[in-house]
Amino acid sequence: MNIVKKSLIALAGTAVLTVGLAAPAAQADDYQFMKPQLLEQAVLRVQMPTSLGAWEQYLYFTDTDAQLTRPTVCWGAKGPIQLPKAKNVGAVNYQVNQNTNGSISIYQYANQADADAALKALQSANCDGKPKVPTEGETMVKGDQGYDQMDAAFTGLSSAMTYVDGDLRGYVSTKSTMRGLALVQTQVRRFVKTPQSMSQQQKGLDRVGNVNNRWHAKAVKSLESFGQGTAR
Repeated sequence: MNIVKKSLIALAGTAVLTVGLAAPAAQADDYQFMKPQLLEQAVLRVQMPTSLGAWEQYLYFTDTDAQLTRPTVCWGAKGPIQLPKAKNVGAVNYQVNQNTNGSISIYQYANQADADAALKALQSANCDGKPKVPTEGETMVKGDQGYDQMDAAFTGLSSAMTYVDGDLRGYVSTKSTMRGLALVQTQVRRFVKTPQSMSQQQKGLDRVGNVNNRWHAKAVKSLESFGQGTAR
């Protein structure tokens, strides 16, 4: 298995620690492919925390485009590390301000074989401590990244990354968990003016990571509930 816990150089904080999600008790067969209404409700049920400020919620959307249905779970030496494409994805974006935003996405695979392939790819994702990251201007820059598995069954991956884009330093927390036929992913992004000390960088990573810890745990519970048809 390629994934081992790696901390950012001098940035090994809570942002890369596990969320504490246990593997689900339900069997894979207990999960269903959510039809449009259930998928929409599962995504909209769990809103982004307001710890980073009040947000504006963008409209829910769903898509089947091949480029949009390949989840990026972390970043590697040559760019984004992606899973196989899903059958569809439902997502909502949240905007706190010009420099702070987040997103929740649920990717659905057509059958258990496809979902198993996605889980295998998640478990062997070749993340990198010094990844190449695409900036807003679509150039590639080198960042610092920490990542770890999120539960004993290796069904989730957490990554925390920081990089510089122009005069801004970006902090990105990405958490991805497989349940049944679907992958739920939450991501929190924040950009601040450079320069920043190592202590400030640690606090920046911790801040987005702590917000995403709370958000992701609720998002997984929502997926489990709607994916098993037990939501009320």
